[in-house]
This record gives sequence, structure tokens and C-alpha cells, in this order.
Amino acid sequence: MPPLLLFLFIAFAIVLGIGVLLAVVLPKRRSSAEPRPALPRREEDSGADGERFMTSVLSSFICSEHDHLMNGVILYNPKNGASCEIDHILIFSRGIFVIETKNRAGDIYGDGTREEWRQVLADGNIVHSMRSPVLQNATHVRFVKEILFRKLRASIPVKGYVVFVRGNIRHIDSPDVCTPFTLGRILGEYPERLSPAERDRAYRALRAHLEKYPVTKEEHLRYIRSRHPDEP
Repeated sequence: MPPLLLFLFIAFAIVLGIGVLLAVVLPKRRSSAEPRPALPRREEDSGADGERFMTSVLSSFICSEHDHLMNGVILYNPKNGASCEIDHILIFSRGIFVIETKNRAGDIYGDGTREEWRQVLADGNIVHSMRSPVLQNATHVRFVKEILFRKLRASIPVKGYVVFVRGNIRHIDSPDVCTPFTLGRILGEYPERLSPAERDRAYRALRAHLEKYPVTKEEHLRYIRSRHPDEP
């Protein structure tokens, strides 16, 4: 066999072998209609990471010794034995704000009145349901107002917002939902309405309630499971 022909034959065999090897080793491209496996846990909720991030964001509003930020607050209602966990309570000159933090991936669908929202992942192949964080946070706001009124005998302005850390709120229809980056603008639009003394009194009232009715994380989780046994 002539040397040139022998060289071409060997080169063709090498290329063919590489092609066969790649076809065996590399995964096949998944068709758009083929169901995708569930995402690993690290792609789902990372609530603690989101709350830590929001703590740093909300800390920027603490400008004096009369401003206060309370994180991971568990409040107990002695009237009905219920407990609620509030991610953040911000007390500063523009009011008292109850913040619910969500660190959900994918597309979130919901509004201010619907009790059940949807989390859609993997191009629609994975769908989870979730309780409305807006309605959930509204109960937190009401309870904070109730505690403050009972302790101070005065109506204190309290407003709640749900913050989606990943900014995926385009399918959510609610004025009470925002991103970390729009929250600052929203809070900045409120007028200055709490004096230093009012801020301190509100903070002391909430602290006094926590000290009078202490609730551990485990006790709160047992209460939640008793109310929502189907949730993981």
C-alpha cells in the first residue's frame, strides 16, 4: 500500500474511533418533551441564605441607636396557642415593617388574594405548590399590631412586604411583593412618622412580649406541623 494511502487510512480510522467513543461516553441530548428529573436540593429553597442576605440589606436602614432590626422572631399568641415566625421586623423613622423573605428558584405565580401559589421549575416540568406568603405575612402584621396596641395603647403604623431574594416576581400580582433592590426605594417613599421615643417604645414592647412568652424553634415547628401535616 502506498505510504500516502496508508496515512489516509490510519487518519480515517482514528477519526472514526473518536466519533464512536464520544457517542458512547457523552450523554444524549434530552428532547424538549422528555420529563426532567427533580432538581437537587441546593437548587430549591435556601431560606437561611436568603434571610442572611436580607439582614445585611435591612441593616443599612439602621442609622441611629433608636432604629432596631429584629431577625428570626417567633411570637406566641396566648389567646389561641398559635405561634408565628417572622423573618425580620424593621423599626425606623419611617415606620415598622414586617418582612417575609423568600429564596425560591424558578417562576412564581400568585397574587394578593390566592391562598395557594405555584413554583414552576425546569421549563414547566416540575411544579410545587406553596402557601401564599402575602396572606401569611398579613397575619404576622396583624399580630404585631395587636401586641403594640395592647402594650402601648396606641396605634402604630405597621406594614408588611414579601421580598423574593432572586427577583423572580414578574408573574406575581401584588403590591406587597418586591425584590431586595426595590425595597429600599419603597421604604424611602414613606414619610418620617416615628419619633426616636416611639421607636424605642415599640422595640421594648416586642421584646417584652418575647420574654414573657418564649417559644423555641422546635416548639414552633411542632405547631406548624400540627396545622399543616402535609407539608414537608
